[in-house]
Amino acid sequence: MRACLVVAIAVALLAAGCGGHSKRSAIADYITRVDAVEAGMSTPLAEVTKANQAFAKSQAKPKVVAELAVSVRTMQTLQAKLRKITPPPEARHLHALVLELVGREVTLAQELQSLSTFVPQFQSALKPMTAANTQLKADLGKTAKGTAATKALDAQKVVALQSYAATVGAVIETLHRFDPPPVWKPGYEAQLASLAELRSSALALAQAVTTSDAKAVPTLLQRFDAAAVSSQSVAVQKRQIAAVKAYDAQIKALVTLARKVQAERGRLQRTYS
Repeated sequence: MRACLVVAIAVALLAAGCGGHSKRSAIADYITRVDAVEAGMSTPLAEVTKANQAFAKSQAKPKVVAELAVSVRTMQTLQAKLRKITPPPEARHLHALVLELVGREVTLAQELQSLSTFVPQFQSALKPMTAANTQLKADLGKTAKGTAATKALDAQKVVALQSYAATVGAVIETLHRFDPPPVWKPGYEAQLASLAELRSSALALAQAVTTSDAKAVPTLLQRFDAAAVSSQSVAVQKRQIAAVKAYDAQIKALVTLARKVQAERGRLQRTYS
């Protein structure tokens, strides 16, 4: 991911010379130390870029998940080393910009790591729903002739609905253990709401069948069908798109911040050359 190259680029920009006696010397020494940190971490930073590129191609591979965890630690190490450098007064603003840039990189690296673990876990947690939906559709689609046969089939449908509700409840319980990254939060919350409504309507249907409340069944079936597609509503899609745009905005902000670093470095160079 291009954003993870920003730190290396921004720090490298500091490597130009400055001028002006003691102040010039202090600034040059500061830049030398920052440049040394970046140079010493050039290989780990290159691995960060590789890990991000691998994640873009295959999010679910265990190797990629492990590499992203290393990426987070690499960025945190860079951040810690830069924090230990004390800039001269003239370079304090530049140093603050560099630290802000690295801090945002750490945040994005952590979000990528979170994505790499959350997405496959989320998808795995939902897998039982495929079989459960298929089975319930088959069970509810069965018909019978005669009072006794119809009553026996209704009893089977009640069991099927209750079993389905139990499966949904187990999936909900599993999902509640997850902490989704911001970019996935709208979809995650919508899925939880959809599942909760599915479970509630399935239990209500079971109750209606048990009490032979035929009038309530059509409405409850509509409620059940609506719950099944609620996570794909336009409103949910808009929230998801907004979350993705917010994530993209973070990357754009990094590029803007890198330019500010460059501009401040240029100002120092012009002032003390």
